[in-house]
Amino acid sequence: PRVDEFNRRKRPYKPPTVVLSSNHEGSRMTKKLEILDSLPGSGKTYAIFNYMEQDQSRPWLYLSPMKDEINTRVPEEAQRVNMEFQIPEEGKGTLSLQVLDYFREGKNVACTHALTMHFSTEHIQLIRDMKYRVVCDEELDLIGAFELKAADVDFLLHEEMISVDYENFGKVTFNKQEMSYEAKYGQTKLLCDRGCLFMSKRSTSMLVSYLSPDLILASDRFILLTYNFGGSIMQAFLALHEINTETLDIPLYKTTVQVKEQLRELFTFVDSPSIRKIQEEYPLTKSWWTFNTKGAAPNVVNLKKKISGVIQNSGVNTEDIFLTCPVDHFPKLKGGRIREEHFIAYNKRATNQYSNRKLAIHAYNLYMNLAVKSYLQDYGFIINEDSYALNQAIQWVFRGCIRKGEPMKVAFLSQRMQSVFKDWLAA
Repeated sequence: PRVDEFNRRKRPYKPPTVVLSSNHEGSRMTKKLEILDSLPGSGKTYAIFNYMEQDQSRPWLYLSPMKDEINTRVPEEAQRVNMEFQIPEEGKGTLSLQVLDYFREGKNVACTHALTMHFSTEHIQLIRDMKYRVVCDEELDLIGAFELKAADVDFLLHEEMISVDYENFGKVTFNKQEMSYEAKYGQTKLLCDRGCLFMSKRSTSMLVSYLSPDLILASDRFILLTYNFGGSIMQAFLALHEINTETLDIPLYKTTVQVKEQLRELFTFVDSPSIRKIQEEYPLTKSWWTFNTKGAAPNVVNLKKKISGVIQNSGVNTEDIFLTCPVDHFPKLKGGRIREEHFIAYNKRATNQYSNRKLAIHAYNLYMNLAVKSYLQDYGFIINEDSYALNQAIQWVFRGCIRKGEPMKVAFLSQRMQSVFKDWLAA
């Protein structure tokens, strides 16, 4: 249908320019990545700083998803083990250039995952030359959908402004190098120039952006601190690029078994006729939310009333509640007992900001983004949607007081999400 639509236009359709790579990078990517796989609450951060302190013969690069983790937790842990990390600061010039200067001096550096997307080839080369060891606290947001209208993609292909190398995982190259990043397709060109934009095989309208594996391959060692690594997007990404993994075995405060034993004692799953009614009648997928938040949206009005009832009967103070649903549709739930400050995005990364919250209400039946799923499937990877949903749910519930080892109530309004989480907890 996409080709037929284009053929109806004034100029004939030209198929995508495919660059056949004679030097398939994937065949050379055999570096091992070390995995420290343990649940939140097991003491991974504490343990890895002890580990880094034992060998300071080469510099360390510490990556975290959150700014407050970089600006607060890292200095505290570094001071505890008598190490020093340079942290780029706002107001002192471009953050990526600050990091570049630190790399040239061979300093220990800490920065966010997001900043690595701005690393240039010089950053990567210095990581290689200075033999940096990288610790990545939690999975990088390696693969995400890139939103570009189908008509724009068709235009760029027709005008040969972009080309696609399907022999290199669908890598997209921007051919008009003279074009400014400030132009209409500047963001597309920027991602192409950084080697971060890729196209699925099945449709030119399915684009994804992801961090170049060069950061992993350039490092002397790359250690990933994560949980439930099996079945994750990160595992699929590494397999795609033929990067092997091995377990990093270091002492932790608690084992995964011990953490789960404690969680079983601390979690109370809220069960009521209203919740069971929601689980039976409302799928709560992204498409359900999109359809049911149009106009008067009676289903969402009814859902709002039922959630308000859950809050009212919970015995938890209003300020001690957090809730998630698709971020674009939360405004339809606001009002009455549901407040702006209750919302926490389903993929919110590590932070102690909400560690006083005692009731978690999860109103989102999660599935992987279609473009990301399609891209990985096109290269032969079977996607486990339940594993994806579980990992997001674990991350989300750990934003609440459970991270401090305190009892917490949780209400999963999706039957599927509740089953996935309960089955994992019981195993």
